[in-house]
Amino acid sequence: MWFLATLSDQLVTIVVGFALTTVVGCLLGAWFQRRTWDHQNERTLSEADRGHATQVCRELSHLMDKRLYRMRQLNWALTAEPVDESRAEASMQDYRAVLYEWNDTLNRNLAAAEIQFGVELREQLEREIYEGFRAAGATLEASYKRLLGPYRSDADEPSRGTLERDLDQLRESIYDLGVTMLRRIREGRVGRHAAR
Repeated sequence: MWFLATLSDQLVTIVVGFALTTVVGCLLGAWFQRRTWDHQNERTLSEADRGHATQVCRELSHLMDKRLYRMRQLNWALTAEPVDESRAEASMQDYRAVLYEWNDTLNRNLAAAEIQFGVELREQLEREIYEGFRAAGATLEASYKRLLGPYRSDADEPSRGTLERDLDQLRESIYDLGVTMLRRIREGRVGRHAAR
């Protein structure tokens, strides 16, 4: 009888040990599997965020550089001595073409900048870059109208260096914004991890 009681106790211990090991093992396995899946999913989403942010950075940088260069070309054409009207007109057409492209994507670019890089960067884009382009563009168009428009005028025009300085300042703002976007991409502070 003692033998059966010992065997019974050992059997219960083995069954309980097996059950606990199986249950605990399954729970631990499921926990580790879930943790691994969460980590892999986070990596996949972070890579997607970086990819989207990189695309937004490229598109914005390309469009800002394109507009800035067309503005410089127009300014150079308008400030040449003597003014070559055909060159100035061609530069104005090129500038208008990029201006249409700019305005066609204006709000989409602001929204993409906010989603990918955060509110602060979108505000910087709007406040410094968009406003800088607007002001410099107004000055350029006024100079164009004064020199080549239907109502030509010898009215006071801004000094030649003023617009060039404004465009240089705009170039610096564009550069700073580009560096900020690239730094945030490198650090992974984009998309879901962007400052809101």
